[in-house]
Amino acid sequence: RDDQVAERAELVEGVGGGYSLYADGLAAYLLCALVFWTTARSDLPERPALAVGALAGCSAVVGGYGALQAFGLDPFVSLRSFAGGRTGSTLGDPVLLGAVLAGGLPSALAAARSPVSGLRAPGRAAVVLTSMGLAASGSRGAILAAAVGAVAWGLLEFADRPRVRRALAAAAAGLALLGAGVWTLRRQTGGSDSARLAL
Repeated sequence: RDDQVAERAELVEGVGGGYSLYADGLAAYLLCALVFWTTARSDLPERPALAVGALAGCSAVVGGYGALQAFGLDPFVSLRSFAGGRTGSTLGDPVLLGAVLAGGLPSALAAARSPVSGLRAPGRAAVVLTSMGLAASGSRGAILAAAVGAVAWGLLEFADRPRVRRALAAAAAGLALLGAGVWTLRRQTGGSDSARLAL
């Protein structure tokens, strides 16, 4: 019945939250940035590597678990997403999973190219598992955000290599044009992708 459908839709909205509530969770990344900034300014060279490794490791675990769910495996807890075909990992929600992994991908890339040799192999694994988790989440906004974060990391990492910087700048321009074009089209048609792109 119509009233039952409306009640279920209200329950799902209450569990999942609106897009404005998802944006509130991004404030946690300010704390991550402050932790990284303080460790980077430390005179102990291993401290930044520890911060980057911790973020990359968390992303690898959460993303890997999401990938397992995508293959039908849920070995520890049964957290099924209410969005068909999308996984929520231990967060229980595909959008929140995507938001966490979008912030974790640049750290995984940094770990993969770390001057600390013991961090490079786990960093490469974290890049793979984080990317798999992003794909399994199906969150288009998170995938776009992860791509933007990867490009921003690349511009900083390859500051002394002009050719790579030019290629990354072109990729950034392409992402910006793609995002602006899709946003304009979706706003005209009333699609929800405009909210994703705004975030």
